[in-house]
Amino acid sequence: MEFVKKAFIITLLVIISSSSSAVTSANNNDEKIGGIFVWPTRVQIFNNLNDEVQLTVHCRSGDDDLGAHVLASNQEYEFKFRINFTGTTLYSCSLTWIGGTGSYQLFKASRDSDRCASKCVWRAHNDGIYGFKEGRNQTKADIIYKWT
Repeated sequence: MEFVKKAFIITLLVIISSSSSAVTSANNNDEKIGGIFVWPTRVQIFNNLNDEVQLTVHCRSGDDDLGAHVLASNQEYEFKFRINFTGTTLYSCSLTWIGGTGSYQLFKASRDSDRCASKCVWRAHNDGIYGFKEGRNQTKADIIYKWT
């Protein structure tokens, strides 16, 4: 049992020391918890459907139900959260419009913690919903879900 305690303390110290190097790049959107900066992840969903069609978005995690939001054409919905300590954060969103519907994992920590750690962008088009990696080149989607 003593080994488990020592391993836990060493792991905790490694986590704290590795996060301290990021403190210099902190900005006003960051939050300090227990002396450590914790950056939020943003998920943005854009309604890029044709013909002024509305899109209804309803997102949930195991802990939070964010409610239904109706987006007009070219409108966006955004929510923020912090990835949990165990790295199992998951947000599923139901998207519905006159031409289709579907429920999709728009943030899954095991997939997205490197792909889009601070901002995940999703664009709803008539043929599906397109996910883009974080970074400069957001012209080509790396995940595409088709409407069901």
